[in-house]
Amino acid sequence: MRAEQGAGPVTLGIVIGVLRVIVSHAAAVHDLDISPKPVDLARIALKRLGLTGKSTVRARRPTTDALNRLFRRLDDNERLATPMTRIVKFAVTTTMRLDEICRVEWRELDLDRRIFLLRNRKDPRNKIGSVRRIHRPATSLELEFQGGHQDLRHRQLLTPRGEPKAQPMRRQ
Repeated sequence: MRAEQGAGPVTLGIVIGVLRVIVSHAAAVHDLDISPKPVDLARIALKRLGLTGKSTVRARRPTTDALNRLFRRLDDNERLATPMTRIVKFAVTTTMRLDEICRVEWRELDLDRRIFLLRNRKDPRNKIGSVRRIHRPATSLELEFQGGHQDLRHRQLLTPRGEPKAQPMRRQ
């Protein structure tokens, strides 16, 4: 039924895994006379039928036209207080995730060397995270902080001590 609704092989594999956990839990915790063996057999059958499997590698990149449409849509939204166009441009330029962008602190930003320190960067091989020095051209910083390098330096110097985050999404 899920395959008919458009669920792919990975989704079906996840559903089978969840069902197995539920059945195993019911047997172990609630002392129900139920075996996970039928779920295991179903997993084997679904795999042989090609209905479950591994994900395929995708390389989706937005076109310039798609990005421009997105930026127009974001800029035309009067209710949107967050400067999302700037954030998306910075994210595309730096390949950083939103939570990574929001965690950049002034003390970790070296404008002269165009480097900033990013703590707990998500890494698929290291679930705890890591510390990375990110080398970026001035243009990516200028995209983020409109006004360019000198305005960014000025904002860095004037930031109150109680405000460690660079807060790229705050309106000026």
